[in-house]
Amino acid sequence: ANYTLSELTGNIEGETGPGGPVPATIETYPEYFDRDWALPVGHLFGDVRHKARGYVTWIVPTGDRVGRVTLGALQTFNSGTAYGASGPVDTRPYVTNPGYATPPASVPYFFTERDAFKTASLWQTDLALNWSRRLGLKDTEVFFRGTVLNVLGRKELTNFFNTCGTGGCINTAVQTASNDTSLVPFNPFVDTPVEGVHWRKSAAFGQPISRFSYQTPRTYQFSVGVKF
Repeated sequence: ANYTLSELTGNIEGETGPGGPVPATIETYPEYFDRDWALPVGHLFGDVRHKARGYVTWIVPTGDRVGRVTLGALQTFNSGTAYGASGPVDTRPYVTNPGYATPPASVPYFFTERDAFKTASLWQTDLALNWSRRLGLKDTEVFFRGTVLNVLGRKELTNFFNTCGTGGCINTAVQTASNDTSLVPFNPFVDTPVEGVHWRKSAAFGQPISRFSYQTPRTYQFSVGVKF
C-alpha cells in the first residue's frame, strides 16, 4: 500500500488542468481590486489532500497444465477537490482612473472562501485476472488479461480539475450585476454583498458539466493473444 499527504494552497490558479501553466494577472490594474476578495488565499483546484492505494496480487497455485493464473485487486482513494463561488464585478465607478486607456470592465470577486465547496471523495475498487500458458514452441505462450474497473459502480462527482479543460468539470457560474441586470451593483471596497440581492449562484452551480465530471464508470476490459 502507499499513501500521500499533500497540500496545494495559493491565491492564483496557475494551471488549467490539461492546458498547463497560465500567466498571472495579480499585478494588472491593481487599483481596481483588493487581493482579499479578488485573489484570496485558499486551497486550489489541484489540491488533493489525501491519496491512498492498497493493492494485492495472488499467484494461484496451479500446475503447468493449467497455466499461470494471477489475481489482483486495487483499492483507490482520493479526497475531494475544492472550489468557491466567484463572479465578475465592475469596480470602475468606485475607482479614480490613474490614467489607463481601457480600465477593466470587471474583476473577480469571491463571495465565499476559495475552498468553500468540495467534490466527493473518490473510492474505486478494481479487479484483474491474468492467465498464461506456455505452448510447445520455445518461448511461446497464449495469454488472457481481464480487468473490471470500479467494481462497485460508484457514480460520484469527483473530478474538478483534470480532464475538462480550463473550466473544470463542475459548474461554478455566479451571476452579478455585470452579467445579470436584475441584480444590484455594489461597491466591493466598502460593501458586503448579499446573496440574492447582489449575487447568486447559477441554477446549475455545483452540477456536472460533462461525463468527465464523474469517476470512471464500471468498465470491463480484456485482451487475449499469443506471445512469441
